[in-house]
Amino acid sequence: MIPPDVPFSDLEGFFEEADEHLQNITRLLLEFEQRYSGSGKDRPLTALEKARQAEEINALFRSFHTLKGLCGMVGLSAGAELSHAMESILREVRDQHLEFSAELIGALIEGVKRLTVVIAALRNPAAPPPPVEDILLRLQAYRPEKSASKKPVVGKESPSASALQGGAVTDNLLSSLNDLEKALLEEMKQAGMQIGVVVYDPTRQPGEKSRVNQIRAFLEAQGKIIKAQPIIENQVVRFAFLYAGRVRPEAPDLPPLDWIPLQEPGWVSPVEPAAPEPASEATGAPVAPPAVISTVSIRVELARMDALMQTVGDLVITRSRLEEILPELRGAPPAALDRLEQIITRMGRQVRNLRQTVVRMRLVPLSEVFSRMPLAVRDLAQQSGKEVQMILEGAETEIDKSLVERLLDPLLHLVRNAISHGIEDPQERVQAGKPPQGTIWVRGRPEGDRVIIEVSDDGRGVDVQKVTEKARALGWLKEDRLLNMNEVLEVLCRPGFSTREDADMGAGRGVGMNVVMETIRHLGGQMSLTSEWGKGTTFSLRLPLTLTILDALIAESGGERYAIPRALVREVIEVNPAETTRFMNSTLLTLRGKAVPLFALHDFFHTTPKPSRIIPGIVLGDEDHPVCVMVDRVVGIREAVMHPLSDPLVRTAGIKGATEMGDGSVVLIVDPEDIIYNVARPRENPQEE
Repeated sequence: MIPPDVPFSDLEGFFEEADEHLQNITRLLLEFEQRYSGSGKDRPLTALEKARQAEEINALFRSFHTLKGLCGMVGLSAGAELSHAMESILREVRDQHLEFSAELIGALIEGVKRLTVVIAALRNPAAPPPPVEDILLRLQAYRPEKSASKKPVVGKESPSASALQGGAVTDNLLSSLNDLEKALLEEMKQAGMQIGVVVYDPTRQPGEKSRVNQIRAFLEAQGKIIKAQPIIENQVVRFAFLYAGRVRPEAPDLPPLDWIPLQEPGWVSPVEPAAPEPASEATGAPVAPPAVISTVSIRVELARMDALMQTVGDLVITRSRLEEILPELRGAPPAALDRLEQIITRMGRQVRNLRQTVVRMRLVPLSEVFSRMPLAVRDLAQQSGKEVQMILEGAETEIDKSLVERLLDPLLHLVRNAISHGIEDPQERVQAGKPPQGTIWVRGRPEGDRVIIEVSDDGRGVDVQKVTEKARALGWLKEDRLLNMNEVLEVLCRPGFSTREDADMGAGRGVGMNVVMETIRHLGGQMSLTSEWGKGTTFSLRLPLTLTILDALIAESGGERYAIPRALVREVIEVNPAETTRFMNSTLLTLRGKAVPLFALHDFFHTTPKPSRIIPGIVLGDEDHPVCVMVDRVVGIREAVMHPLSDPLVRTAGIKGATEMGDGSVVLIVDPEDIIYNVARPRENPQEE
């Protein structure tokens, strides 16, 4: 439950930082699990492997320690307890009092999964907090020497801060300071501030709710909090603040706070401040200012980035309008027109540079979504009794942040689908001459202004015969023939279709692939399928780098203007009717010795063409599957600010959005991949009733 006095912005920062640590922890634990559960689990480690493992254990320990502090600062005691329990186990492993094993790693993974749920529940104030007692007991079993510790009894006095004044609290705080906090502490010392540790113990008021956030706000108003972290002892959470201020913090309307003065050599007491020594007149050396630690990155809310991109889009439209009115000023002095034209050209370069900079600012690596999949693969493989390894490639490939957030569910379903339908049981794989452990690859790579994501497996592949029979039984196919791969994908993505007779946690309900296809199309992308029986299956997703501003080729057809994304335009040619051929109700164009499908854009959108002596043709698609689109006229290249058509009532095949031109008119943005798909699809397909 969200404490009422926690600012929303602070919580958003908490969620972001906690998520980073959880992903790092999950990655390391899964690597440990593979290391300790595989065939080489009994192999002794080399000196280099031992050193690397020690560093990884330290990294896990630090992440859990940070998570404990983060949870404590937002009043999430269950999260702090879980983090502390796993941190304590890792301390035992690090100090060689406990050995790593597959069972111990499995318990830690379950603890991380529960911790993720506990943190996620903080977003919903009305939901009851998830229970953690069962996980805590399971973790406690791996620390037998600690299991005899008793829980505090309500009504008895808890250990007070006076019992902690032996230096443990101060030492822990000081040892955990980073460079920035150390510099701030030194600056506070030089300013003559009172410096000490404030300890808040919620157990002193057992009937009241924790007020840690009110105390934190009070301390920030009175002085400066240099460092804060929770103290967990015998399953009791207290909070310690390294504080600097002019006076000792006391507030009658807040719970009692314990004050531990910080004693350190060289500390200047604020009670009797030492007179500052005058600067030496002989040397005239100035006093050095306190050190300032600079940062190289900042966190920015996505909403602010969206607002900035919207402003850039407005600048693009304004520049286009200036270009549109320039021909109307031909009566002005030539020198003034030249200067105006130069200004518009310079403004165009500046807006383009600004646009590219903002687009790059919004790009994040695919690792943000890739890193979440290994844990799902592990859980589903264990449930299904299969052996599966996942290989991630191209996680450094960047894509727009808004796209990454919506890619997780489609990719997770494709991975689950690969395990449920693709990867065989170990015995079946051995009989087929394969290793007992199946492999799933998730790859990402850039391709022009697009990003390609592939989900592949080395399983049994798609049974085209079975899919065809099921489609025919459902009345979706009337012809006596096998489906091709495009048709197989279309059938697999229809609502309610599944080759499984029974549903489980991974597949069988007949809704997942339809959701995947709809999500990818909504993001302006395309999905394709390749499969070979007995060898494996690959789903390929082609996604735009960004959904906001793009370069577009403006063309006229049937009295309408259309914007075609330049990234998918291969070339513009002049169509010679003598080089065209009719074949099976289709028109083919011979282009450098290769037959290319040819069609008119006005036929696709059912508009009336304008007669023209020259027929421009726009070649779309990739090198393997090009398509030539005939238009009435090619206007030129413009920057377009895309507004997606998300309303299903106005969405139509071949259109992905709309943009505003410089003259204020609205132009539809063509979806070339959707057009190619519809043109290449046979007239008789499984969706036609």
